[in-house]
Amino acid sequence: MTVLLNLAGALGLFLYGMKVMSDALSELAGRGLRTTLGELTSNRFKALSIGVFITCVIQSSSATTVMVVSFVNAGLLPLTGAIPVIMGANIGTTFTAWLIALLGFGVSMTAIAIPLMALGFALFSTPAGQARKWGGIIIGFGLLFIGLEFMKDAVPDLQNNPAVYAFIETVSGYGFFSTLLFLLIGTALTVGLQSSSATMAITIVAASQGWLPFEAAAAIILGENIGTTITANLAALVANANARRAALAHFFVNVIGVTWALLLLRPLIGLVNEMVIWGGGGSPLHDPAAIPLGLALFHSIFNILNVSLQIGFVTRLADLVTRIIQEKPQPGLEFVVPKYLTASAIKYPETAVDAFLKESRRLFNNALFESVAHSLSLSRRQIQSKDPFEPWLRQAGPIQPYDTQAHFLSRIEPLFEEMLRYSSEILANHDLSEDQDHQIQAIRLADRRMLDIVKNSAVLNMIATRATEERSPEFRQEMDSIRLMIAKLLRSLFELFSQDPELRTREAFKALRRDARFLDGKIFREADELIRSRKITPAEGATLINASSICKHMSRDLVKTARTLYSDFHSIPA
Repeated sequence: MTVLLNLAGALGLFLYGMKVMSDALSELAGRGLRTTLGELTSNRFKALSIGVFITCVIQSSSATTVMVVSFVNAGLLPLTGAIPVIMGANIGTTFTAWLIALLGFGVSMTAIAIPLMALGFALFSTPAGQARKWGGIIIGFGLLFIGLEFMKDAVPDLQNNPAVYAFIETVSGYGFFSTLLFLLIGTALTVGLQSSSATMAITIVAASQGWLPFEAAAAIILGENIGTTITANLAALVANANARRAALAHFFVNVIGVTWALLLLRPLIGLVNEMVIWGGGGSPLHDPAAIPLGLALFHSIFNILNVSLQIGFVTRLADLVTRIIQEKPQPGLEFVVPKYLTASAIKYPETAVDAFLKESRRLFNNALFESVAHSLSLSRRQIQSKDPFEPWLRQAGPIQPYDTQAHFLSRIEPLFEEMLRYSSEILANHDLSEDQDHQIQAIRLADRRMLDIVKNSAVLNMIATRATEERSPEFRQEMDSIRLMIAKLLRSLFELFSQDPELRTREAFKALRRDARFLDGKIFREADELIRSRKITPAEGATLINASSICKHMSRDLVKTARTLYSDFHSIPA
């Protein structure tokens, strides 16, 4: 019992040290790494190298994979760009094994770990800044190796435990079935500890103390490669379909790798044995002192070979997981329930800001679009088609009453409330850069303009439908001009959205606003002439001028909102 408690305590210290070091490294280099990750496109080898680099820096393949899932969920990374990053994380995580093998077993770290922690504590005690982050890294580094040393000391001598030795000999004597058993142990241990590094440390310590033969330890390491995929799949449960596909791709990459490695396990172990001996060490199959180096080498060779074999099939793998995990439409909830404002997206400032922007675009393109179109008695199909509006307007007749308030309360307000809550959470929980803070405020202003657009569309509908049977033909003709102006503006905006981001310039949006201002002046002059010629009443003239003014303000807000969401942030895909 004492042995188990000592092992558990040593493992806890190791895990805590790993977490402290990983968190501090992420905080120190996180923003730059995430920015680099977000800029990946279709270059799979660049994506692969970034995955290796990020995992080596933050010392956690799970953290890298969860970050990738978050970026895919937010739409910052395409699936074909995410899979090579995950493959790179598999290679990068082998750095931890080398760290443990070379420093934890190659040299005595205990003598320098405690003085290092004293230095780390001194740095950590400083006010918030770079020094404090470096202090966290040093403290975590020291705790990690102290925990590893305690773990080595806690493992009892196998020679004093003949019953355990006999049990291990028996379990290891069933050939391939024994290999499968140890693989399952590695998988279960990694899932339970939620850390492949901890499983690696336990395996290296146990094997170096003679508790595990090298082949059994290698099988546990293969199992750890399956167990580590569970973390990303758990993180993706609350994410969108694309993020779940990325997590599933991680699982497939590692399971495929473990499958071929099991079939070639003996040749792989033979290769590792020859390489360690060639490098001047003993045989890891017979010399316990050579086992840490042998296992680190086995881990690296397996992951490098696995990635080399699968990197050419990224597109096919992406197609496979896309067929397995398909989007599930939610009838009636497509506009009310947020699509991008997920828990995984808010973990990082970059993904949080991007999710907020995408949700605002979604509100603009769907619920707001419907509100304005229906207030004019037009449909989405009519506005987005290339057919002229005039025949439709003649066929549809005058504008019909539309309950804009009901549409607002059921389709717009719930989503707007969620967006406001989400943006407040971003501002409260993240240390945003100046640009990111500006983006949040600009998007919030655009969202507020959308509310003004809805209110103005309701007023315009009310004006256009009030006492229609008493209106003169000239009045209806002028109202149709206003209606036509907004319809053409909506069509022009959506045509602009479909163009390349470089074409969505501020000048292009300004040109759309000029048309609305020109119409306002034209309506004012024509209303005056119609009143003087007694073709419309002064009351109708006042109504037309009021409607034209509302049209001008709606056009201004539509263009400004569209420019904010699609031009000012053109680097983010629409």
